Amino acid sequence: MKKTLLACTLLGAFAGSAYAQGHITVYGLLDSGYSKSTGSDLRVGSNVDSRMGFRGTEDLGDGLTAEFNLEHCINMSDGTRGARHPNYQDQSMRMNDVLTTGNKSLVWVPPEWQSVANIGLRSQNWGNIHIGRVVNYAIENYRSIDPFEQNGVSAGLYTLVDSEVNAKTIRYDSPNWNGFRFGLAYTLGQNTNSRSRDLGGDYLKEYHIDNDGWLVGARYTNGGFDILGNYEKIVDSNDSYKWNIGAAYTFSDASWGSLKVSAGYETMSLQAFNGLGKDAAVDIFNGLDHSINERNAIVGLQYRQGPHTVNASYNHGKIEYGKDSKANKYALGYTYNLSKRTSLYANVSYLDADDEMASVAYNTYYPDLRTGQDKVTSYQIGITHKF
Repeated sequence: MKKTLLACTLLGAFAGSAYAQGHITVYGLLDSGYSKSTGSDLRVGSNVDSRMGFRGTEDLGDGLTAEFNLEHCINMSDGTRGARHPNYQDQSMRMNDVLTTGNKSLVWVPPEWQSVANIGLRSQNWGNIHIGRVVNYAIENYRSIDPFEQNGVSAGLYTLVDSEVNAKTIRYDSPNWNGFRFGLAYTLGQNTNSRSRDLGGDYLKEYHIDNDGWLVGARYTNGGFDILGNYEKIVDSNDSYKWNIGAAYTFSDASWGSLKVSAGYETMSLQAFNGLGKDAAVDIFNGLDHSINERNAIVGLQYRQGPHTVNASYNHGKIEYGKDSKANKYALGYTYNLSKRTSLYANVSYLDADDEMASVAYNTYYPDLRTGQDKVTSYQIGITHKF
Protein backbone atom coordinates (compact mmCIF):
# COMPACT_ATOMS: atom_id res chain seq x y z
CA MET A 1 0.00 0.00 0.00
CA LYS A 2 2.82 2.38 0.91
CA LYS A 3 4.61 1.58 -2.37
CA THR A 4 1.43 2.37 -4.32
CA LEU A 5 0.98 5.71 -2.55
CA LEU A 6 4.64 6.60 -3.16
CA ALA A 7 4.35 5.77 -6.85
CA CYS A 8 1.21 7.88 -7.20
CA THR A 9 2.91 10.77 -5.42
CA LEU A 10 5.95 10.63 -7.70
CA LEU A 11 3.73 10.36 -10.79
CA GLY A 12 1.71 13.37 -9.69
CA ALA A 13 4.87 15.40 -9.09
CA PHE A 14 6.25 14.45 -12.51
CA ALA A 15 2.97 15.32 -14.24
CA GLY A 16 2.87 18.67 -12.48
CA SER A 17 6.42 19.45 -13.62
CA ALA A 18 5.64 18.48 -17.21
CA TYR A 19 2.46 20.55 -17.25
CA ALA A 20 4.35 23.61 -16.04
CA GLN A 21 6.54 23.45 -19.14
CA GLY A 22 3.79 22.72 -21.65
CA HIS A 23 0.42 21.13 -22.23
CA ILE A 24 -0.42 17.58 -23.32
CA THR A 25 -3.87 16.59 -24.55
CA VAL A 26 -5.08 13.00 -24.81
CA TYR A 27 -7.85 12.60 -27.37
CA GLY A 28 -9.43 9.92 -29.48
CA LEU A 29 -12.26 8.55 -31.57
CA LEU A 30 -13.86 5.13 -31.21
CA ASP A 31 -16.15 3.75 -33.90
CA SER A 32 -17.68 0.31 -34.26
CA GLY A 33 -20.70 -1.33 -35.86
CA TYR A 34 -21.78 -3.91 -38.40
CA SER A 35 -21.41 -3.81 -42.16
CA LYS A 36 -22.05 -6.05 -45.13
CA SER A 37 -21.35 -5.86 -48.85
CA THR A 38 -22.32 -8.07 -51.78
CA GLY A 39 -19.97 -11.06 -51.75
CA SER A 40 -19.03 -10.72 -48.07
CA ASP A 41 -20.29 -12.01 -44.75
CA LEU A 42 -21.63 -9.76 -42.02
CA ARG A 43 -18.66 -8.33 -40.15
CA VAL A 44 -17.72 -5.86 -37.45
CA GLY A 45 -16.62 -2.70 -39.21
CA SER A 46 -16.32 1.04 -38.70
CA ASN A 47 -17.29 4.20 -40.49
CA VAL A 48 -14.31 6.21 -39.21
CA ASP A 49 -10.95 4.73 -38.21
CA SER A 50 -10.69 4.37 -34.42
CA ARG A 51 -7.65 6.03 -32.91
CA MET A 52 -6.11 7.49 -29.78
CA GLY A 53 -3.71 10.42 -29.89
CA PHE A 54 -1.43 12.65 -27.89
CA ARG A 55 -1.01 16.31 -28.76
CA GLY A 56 1.56 18.43 -26.94
CA THR A 57 2.28 22.16 -27.05
CA GLU A 58 4.73 24.56 -25.46
CA ASP A 59 4.36 28.34 -25.59
CA LEU A 60 7.69 29.81 -26.75
CA GLY A 61 6.50 33.42 -26.60
CA ASP A 62 5.92 36.06 -29.29
CA GLY A 63 3.09 34.00 -30.81
CA LEU A 64 5.32 30.93 -31.42
CA THR A 65 4.39 27.45 -30.18
CA ALA A 66 6.27 24.15 -30.34
CA GLU A 67 4.03 21.09 -30.77
CA PHE A 68 3.93 17.39 -31.52
CA ASN A 69 1.21 14.92 -32.52
CA LEU A 70 1.13 11.12 -32.18
CA GLU A 71 -1.83 8.90 -33.14
CA HIS A 72 -2.27 5.16 -32.75
CA CYS A 73 -5.01 3.31 -34.67
CA ILE A 74 -7.13 0.56 -33.12
CA ASN A 75 -9.20 -2.29 -34.55
CA MET A 76 -12.34 -2.13 -32.43
CA SER A 77 -13.41 -5.60 -33.58
CA ASP A 78 -10.62 -7.33 -31.64
CA GLY A 79 -8.53 -4.62 -29.96
CA THR A 80 -5.47 -5.14 -32.16
CA ARG A 81 -3.35 -2.47 -33.83
CA GLY A 82 -5.21 -0.85 -36.68
CA ALA A 83 -4.39 1.19 -39.78
CA ARG A 84 -5.73 4.52 -40.95
CA HIS A 85 -7.74 3.81 -44.11
CA PRO A 86 -5.99 0.47 -44.79
CA ASN A 87 -7.42 0.47 -48.31
CA TYR A 88 -4.98 3.22 -49.19
CA GLN A 89 -1.91 2.98 -47.00
CA ASP A 90 0.95 5.39 -47.45
CA GLN A 91 2.74 4.97 -50.76
CA SER A 92 6.35 4.68 -49.71
CA MET A 93 5.71 1.68 -47.47
CA ARG A 94 3.30 -0.50 -49.45
CA MET A 95 4.29 -0.27 -53.09
CA ASN A 96 8.01 -0.61 -53.51
CA ASP A 97 8.60 -3.63 -51.29
CA VAL A 98 5.83 -5.64 -52.94
CA LEU A 99 5.24 -4.54 -56.51
CA THR A 100 8.64 -3.44 -57.66
CA THR A 101 10.46 -6.46 -56.25
CA GLY A 102 7.78 -8.96 -57.17
CA ASN A 103 8.18 -10.45 -53.69
CA LYS A 104 4.61 -11.22 -52.62
CA SER A 105 5.81 -12.73 -49.35
CA LEU A 106 6.59 -9.28 -48.02
CA VAL A 107 3.70 -8.07 -45.83
CA TRP A 108 2.95 -4.41 -45.11
CA VAL A 109 2.91 -3.95 -41.33
CA PRO A 110 1.48 -0.70 -39.94
CA PRO A 111 3.95 1.35 -37.89
CA GLU A 112 3.21 1.81 -34.20
CA TRP A 113 2.00 5.37 -34.75
CA GLN A 114 0.26 4.49 -38.01
CA SER A 115 -1.90 7.60 -38.22
CA VAL A 116 0.46 10.52 -37.62
CA ALA A 117 3.78 11.11 -35.86
CA ASN A 118 5.25 14.57 -36.28
CA ILE A 119 6.78 17.57 -34.54
CA GLY A 120 6.81 21.21 -35.55
CA LEU A 121 6.30 24.89 -34.87
CA ARG A 122 3.15 27.01 -35.09
CA SER A 123 3.17 30.79 -35.51
CA GLN A 124 0.21 33.15 -35.39
CA ASN A 125 1.80 35.31 -38.08
CA TRP A 126 3.70 32.84 -40.29
CA GLY A 127 1.65 29.65 -40.20
CA ASN A 128 2.89 26.24 -39.08
CA ILE A 129 5.36 23.62 -40.23
CA HIS A 130 5.55 19.93 -39.27
CA ILE A 131 8.07 17.18 -40.01
CA GLY A 132 7.55 13.40 -39.89
CA ARG A 133 4.46 11.39 -40.71
CA VAL A 134 1.75 13.89 -41.63
CA VAL A 135 -1.77 13.91 -43.06
CA ASN A 136 -1.80 14.45 -46.83
CA TYR A 137 -2.80 18.09 -47.35
CA ALA A 138 -4.47 17.46 -50.72
CA ILE A 139 -6.67 14.65 -49.42
CA GLU A 140 -7.48 16.58 -46.24
CA ASN A 141 -8.66 19.46 -48.45
CA TYR A 142 -10.57 17.47 -51.05
CA ARG A 143 -12.39 15.09 -48.70
CA SER A 144 -14.48 18.02 -47.42
CA ILE A 145 -16.32 17.94 -50.78
CA ASP A 146 -17.59 14.44 -49.96
CA PRO A 147 -20.54 14.53 -47.47
CA PHE A 148 -19.18 11.26 -46.05
CA GLU A 149 -15.62 12.67 -45.86
CA GLN A 150 -14.40 9.54 -47.73
CA ASN A 151 -15.31 7.28 -44.81
CA GLY A 152 -17.08 3.94 -44.68
CA VAL A 153 -19.15 2.15 -47.30
CA SER A 154 -20.55 5.43 -48.67
CA ALA A 155 -17.15 7.07 -49.25
CA GLY A 156 -16.47 8.85 -52.52
CA LEU A 157 -14.28 7.12 -55.11
CA TYR A 158 -10.54 7.10 -54.39
CA THR A 159 -7.83 7.24 -57.01
CA LEU A 160 -5.28 4.42 -57.27
CA VAL A 161 -2.51 6.67 -55.92
CA ASP A 162 -4.33 8.13 -52.88
CA SER A 163 -2.35 8.17 -49.66
CA GLU A 164 -4.03 9.74 -46.63
CA VAL A 165 -0.80 9.98 -44.66
CA ASN A 166 2.78 10.45 -45.89
CA ALA A 167 5.96 9.47 -44.06
CA LYS A 168 9.28 11.32 -44.35
CA THR A 169 7.40 14.53 -45.12
CA ILE A 170 7.68 18.21 -44.28
CA ARG A 171 4.37 20.12 -44.46
CA TYR A 172 3.69 23.86 -44.30
CA ASP A 173 0.28 25.43 -43.63
CA SER A 174 -0.16 29.16 -44.19
CA PRO A 175 -2.13 31.47 -41.89
CA ASN A 176 -5.75 32.20 -42.76
CA TRP A 177 -6.02 35.52 -44.63
CA ASN A 178 -9.72 36.46 -44.67
CA GLY A 179 -10.69 32.91 -45.64
CA PHE A 180 -7.77 32.15 -47.98
CA ARG A 181 -5.02 29.71 -47.04
CA PHE A 182 -2.59 27.37 -48.79
CA GLY A 183 -0.36 24.41 -48.02
CA LEU A 184 2.90 22.90 -49.27
CA ALA A 185 4.50 19.51 -48.64
CA TYR A 186 7.63 17.64 -49.71
CA THR A 187 8.13 13.86 -49.26
CA LEU A 188 11.45 12.03 -49.61
CA GLY A 189 11.44 8.98 -51.86
CA GLN A 190 13.30 5.70 -51.30
CA ASN A 191 17.04 6.03 -50.77
CA THR A 192 18.05 3.52 -53.43
CA ASN A 193 21.79 4.06 -52.95
CA SER A 194 21.63 2.37 -49.56
CA ARG A 195 18.81 -0.11 -50.10
CA SER A 196 19.63 -3.79 -50.13
CA ARG A 197 19.57 -5.63 -53.46
CA ASP A 198 17.10 -8.01 -51.81
CA LEU A 199 14.62 -5.13 -51.57
CA GLY A 200 15.11 -4.06 -55.17
CA GLY A 201 17.22 -0.94 -54.73
CA ASP A 202 18.82 -1.25 -58.17
CA TYR A 203 15.44 -1.98 -59.72
CA LEU A 204 13.85 1.12 -58.16
CA LYS A 205 16.66 3.34 -59.37
CA GLU A 206 16.74 1.87 -62.91
CA TYR A 207 13.04 2.50 -63.49
CA HIS A 208 13.01 5.90 -61.73
CA ILE A 209 10.48 4.76 -59.13
CA ASP A 210 12.43 6.35 -56.29
CA ASN A 211 11.36 9.93 -57.01
CA ASP A 212 10.57 12.45 -54.29
CA GLY A 213 7.00 13.69 -53.98
CA TRP A 214 5.55 17.15 -53.44
CA LEU A 215 2.22 18.93 -53.43
CA VAL A 216 0.63 22.36 -53.34
CA GLY A 217 -2.94 23.15 -52.38
CA ALA A 218 -5.10 26.21 -51.76
CA ARG A 219 -8.52 26.87 -50.28
CA TYR A 220 -10.91 29.79 -49.85
CA THR A 221 -13.74 29.61 -47.29
CA ASN A 222 -15.94 32.63 -46.66
CA GLY A 223 -19.62 33.57 -46.58
CA GLY A 224 -20.90 30.04 -47.17
CA PHE A 225 -18.49 29.45 -50.08
CA ASP A 226 -15.76 26.80 -50.00
CA ILE A 227 -13.45 26.60 -53.05
CA LEU A 228 -10.29 24.47 -53.25
CA GLY A 229 -7.68 23.00 -55.58
CA ASN A 230 -4.64 20.71 -55.17
CA TYR A 231 -1.80 19.29 -57.26
CA GLU A 232 0.37 16.38 -56.10
CA LYS A 233 3.42 14.62 -57.56
CA ILE A 234 3.24 11.13 -56.05
CA VAL A 235 6.31 9.87 -54.18
CA ASP A 236 8.05 6.68 -55.46
CA SER A 237 5.86 6.46 -58.56
CA ASN A 238 7.95 7.30 -61.65
CA ASP A 239 6.60 10.88 -61.38
CA SER A 240 2.91 9.95 -61.39
CA TYR A 241 0.63 12.81 -60.44
CA LYS A 242 -2.92 13.84 -59.59
CA TRP A 243 -4.86 17.07 -59.24
CA ASN A 244 -8.35 17.99 -58.09
CA ILE A 245 -10.70 20.93 -57.72
CA GLY A 246 -13.85 21.32 -55.67
CA ALA A 247 -16.46 23.82 -54.56
CA ALA A 248 -19.30 23.92 -52.05
CA TYR A 249 -21.92 26.34 -50.82
CA THR A 250 -23.87 26.15 -47.56
CA PHE A 251 -27.36 27.62 -47.24
CA SER A 252 -28.20 28.32 -43.60
CA ASP A 253 -31.35 29.37 -41.78
CA ALA A 254 -32.05 29.29 -38.05
CA SER A 255 -35.54 27.88 -38.57
CA TRP A 256 -34.82 24.92 -40.88
CA GLY A 257 -31.08 24.24 -40.52
CA SER A 258 -28.39 24.14 -43.19
CA LEU A 259 -27.97 22.58 -46.62
CA LYS A 260 -24.52 22.09 -48.14
CA VAL A 261 -24.21 21.48 -51.89
CA SER A 262 -20.81 20.34 -53.17
CA ALA A 263 -19.12 19.16 -56.36
CA GLY A 264 -15.60 18.01 -57.17
CA TYR A 265 -13.44 16.59 -59.95
CA GLU A 266 -10.05 14.90 -59.85
CA THR A 267 -7.76 13.25 -62.34
CA MET A 268 -4.74 11.01 -61.91
CA SER A 269 -2.00 9.72 -64.21
CA LEU A 270 -0.12 6.61 -63.13
CA GLN A 271 3.10 6.29 -65.13
CA ALA A 272 3.92 2.74 -66.22
CA PHE A 273 7.20 1.10 -65.21
CA ASN A 274 8.24 -2.26 -66.62
CA GLY A 275 4.70 -3.54 -66.96
CA LEU A 276 3.76 -3.18 -63.30
CA GLY A 277 0.62 -1.56 -61.98
CA LYS A 278 0.66 0.80 -59.02
CA ASP A 279 -1.61 -0.59 -56.30
CA ALA A 280 -0.42 -3.67 -54.46
CA ALA A 281 -4.02 -4.63 -53.65
CA VAL A 282 -5.19 -4.39 -57.26
CA ASP A 283 -3.20 -7.15 -58.93
CA ILE A 284 -5.40 -7.04 -62.01
CA PHE A 285 -3.45 -3.99 -63.23
CA ASN A 286 -0.14 -5.88 -63.23
CA GLY A 287 1.26 -6.53 -66.67
CA LEU A 288 0.09 -3.28 -68.26
CA ASP A 289 2.92 -1.69 -70.24
CA HIS A 290 1.44 1.79 -70.52
CA SER A 291 0.14 4.51 -68.21
CA ILE A 292 -3.20 4.36 -66.39
CA ASN A 293 -5.35 7.47 -66.21
CA GLU A 294 -8.26 7.95 -63.86
CA ARG A 295 -10.98 10.61 -63.71
CA ASN A 296 -13.47 10.85 -60.84
CA ALA A 297 -16.32 13.28 -60.17
CA ILE A 298 -18.65 13.74 -57.20
CA VAL A 299 -21.82 15.69 -56.39
CA GLY A 300 -22.88 15.81 -52.76
CA LEU A 301 -25.68 17.06 -50.50
CA GLN A 302 -25.64 17.40 -46.72
CA TYR A 303 -28.62 18.55 -44.67
CA ARG A 304 -28.33 19.35 -40.95
CA GLN A 305 -31.18 20.11 -38.56
CA GLY A 306 -30.56 19.89 -34.82
CA PRO A 307 -29.17 16.42 -34.02
CA HIS A 308 -30.05 15.07 -37.48
CA THR A 309 -27.73 14.89 -40.49
CA VAL A 310 -28.66 13.42 -43.87
CA ASN A 311 -25.91 12.80 -46.45
CA ALA A 312 -26.22 11.87 -50.11
CA SER A 313 -23.76 11.66 -53.00
CA TYR A 314 -23.34 10.55 -56.58
CA ASN A 315 -19.89 9.50 -57.86
CA HIS A 316 -18.71 8.74 -61.37
CA GLY A 317 -15.32 7.21 -62.11
CA LYS A 318 -13.46 6.24 -65.27
CA ILE A 319 -10.18 4.33 -65.63
CA GLU A 320 -8.32 4.55 -68.95
CA TYR A 321 -5.74 1.80 -69.63
CA GLY A 322 -6.06 1.14 -73.35
CA LYS A 323 -9.81 0.86 -72.92
CA ASP A 324 -12.27 2.68 -70.65
CA SER A 325 -13.78 1.14 -67.51
CA LYS A 326 -16.47 3.17 -65.78
CA ALA A 327 -18.38 3.00 -62.51
CA ASN A 328 -21.20 4.89 -60.83
CA LYS A 329 -21.71 4.97 -57.07
CA TYR A 330 -24.80 6.16 -55.21
CA ALA A 331 -24.72 6.73 -51.45
CA LEU A 332 -27.14 7.72 -48.71
CA GLY A 333 -26.57 8.10 -44.98
CA TYR A 334 -28.15 9.30 -41.75
CA THR A 335 -26.46 10.36 -38.49
CA TYR A 336 -28.17 11.13 -35.18
CA ASN A 337 -26.14 12.97 -32.54
CA LEU A 338 -26.96 11.68 -29.07
CA SER A 339 -24.62 14.36 -27.70
CA LYS A 340 -21.72 16.52 -28.88
CA ARG A 341 -19.44 13.49 -28.63
CA THR A 342 -21.59 10.43 -29.37
CA SER A 343 -23.58 9.64 -32.52
CA LEU A 344 -25.39 6.79 -34.26
CA TYR A 345 -25.17 6.27 -38.03
CA ALA A 346 -26.61 4.19 -40.86
CA ASN A 347 -25.17 4.23 -44.41
CA VAL A 348 -25.95 2.45 -47.65
CA SER A 349 -24.27 2.56 -51.08
CA TYR A 350 -24.61 0.94 -54.49
CA LEU A 351 -21.69 0.55 -56.92
CA ASP A 352 -22.51 -0.15 -60.57
CA ALA A 353 -19.35 -0.95 -62.56
CA ASP A 354 -18.90 -1.61 -66.27
CA ASP A 355 -16.57 -4.55 -65.78
CA GLU A 356 -14.21 -6.35 -63.42
CA MET A 357 -11.47 -3.72 -63.83
CA ALA A 358 -13.65 -0.87 -62.56
CA SER A 359 -15.22 -3.03 -59.85
CA VAL A 360 -11.86 -4.11 -58.46
CA ALA A 361 -10.50 -0.56 -58.50
CA TYR A 362 -13.52 1.14 -56.94
CA ASN A 363 -14.80 -1.45 -54.47
CA THR A 364 -12.56 0.04 -51.81
CA TYR A 365 -14.35 -0.69 -48.54
CA TYR A 366 -13.45 -4.39 -48.53
CA PRO A 367 -10.09 -4.51 -50.37
CA ASP A 368 -9.59 -8.10 -49.23
CA LEU A 369 -12.90 -9.14 -50.82
CA ARG A 370 -12.57 -7.56 -54.25
CA THR A 371 -14.29 -10.35 -56.14
CA GLY A 372 -14.78 -8.36 -59.33
CA GLN A 373 -18.60 -8.29 -59.09
CA ASP A 374 -20.00 -5.57 -61.30
CA LYS A 375 -22.77 -4.55 -58.88
CA VAL A 376 -22.02 -4.16 -55.16
CA THR A 377 -24.50 -3.05 -52.48
CA SER A 378 -23.13 -2.16 -49.04
CA TYR A 379 -24.87 -1.50 -45.71
CA GLN A 380 -23.48 -0.16 -42.47
CA ILE A 381 -24.73 0.77 -38.98
CA GLY A 382 -22.74 1.78 -35.93
CA ILE A 383 -21.85 4.19 -33.16
CA THR A 384 -19.08 6.81 -32.87
CA HIS A 385 -17.71 8.37 -29.69
CA LYS A 386 -15.13 11.16 -29.47
CA PHE A 387 -13.13 12.04 -26.38
